[in-house]
Amino acid sequence: MNVAVTVWEDRISPVLDSANMLLIARIEEQKIIGRSYEKVNTTGLNKMAASLKEKEINKVICGAVSEESLLLFKDHGIELIPFIAGEIETVLS
Repeated sequence: MNVAVTVWEDRISPVLDSANMLLIARIEEQKIIGRSYEKVNTTGLNKMAASLKEKEINKVICGAVSEESLLLFKDHGIELIPFIAGEIETVLS
C-alpha cells in the first residue's frame, strides 16, 4: 500500500489545499519499507489526485479539507484521512 502524507516542516500540513510537499510511504505488513518526498502539483487538486492515482497511492493523510476535495479524491479512488495533526513520524507509526 502507498500512503501520502501532506508535509509542512516535520508536521502534517494543516490544510490539504495549500500543501506543497508530500511524503510518500510504501507500507507492507504494517511496516514502512520505503519513503520519498515529492513536490505537489499546485495547479489544482484534480491534477494532484490524478497524479497520486497514477502513482498507485491509496490513502492521503492530511489536515483540514473541504467536502469538495474529499469527494474529488474519492472519485479518483483515493481515500482521504482528514483532520489529522501532529508530527509526521508519530502519525505514520
